[in-house]
Amino acid sequence: MDHYGYPVERIAVEKPVQFGSSVHDKAADIVVWDKDDKTAAQIIIECKKPKRKDGLEQLKSYLNLPLPDVVSDKQEEIADKVKESIAARREARRLLEEAKTMVEEAILGG
Repeated sequence: MDHYGYPVERIAVEKPVQFGSSVHDKAADIVVWDKDDKTAAQIIIECKKPKRKDGLEQLKSYLNLPLPDVVSDKQEEIADKVKESIAARREARRLLEEAKTMVEEAILGG
């Protein structure tokens, strides 16, 4: 929650997920609801032990879409890129706030 900034009211644990007119028979481990539609899942997370393979099939069944089977080192590479992106976004926000402060000080002081 804190790391990605999702409010607690948008996060549910062990919740059935609806797709179209039906609700999936197995609850998702973690669901992050859409900010505008509290009944639509924005993110679905399935937690499994590292060597288990059934999580991918379960996730595919939620989506009813073909998903690639990504090897572990590629997963780590993707996770690293996501972390870099999050850090860059935080740095951009910090720099923007710093620039705003400098402009306000220049206007008030000058």
